[in-house]
Amino acid sequence: MTYIKGFLGFIMILFGSMLIAITIDDVLIKNILLKIIGAFLVFIGVDILHRQFHPHKYKKDQGNN
Repeated sequence: MTYIKGFLGFIMILFGSMLIAITIDDVLIKNILLKIIGAFLVFIGVDILHRQFHPHKYKKDQGNN
């Protein structure tokens, strides 16, 4: 399951950057929305990959100090 989530995060980063790159030339409203969606995909993909490689950072402290 870890590899699937890592691969999904990597695909989201690639697809998001592709959406940003193909909309550089035009300034239409549709292209601005694609840039925003692409940026969100990149951020979500980075978050998924970061959670896969650093899982202890996201575990909640149980109060056992």
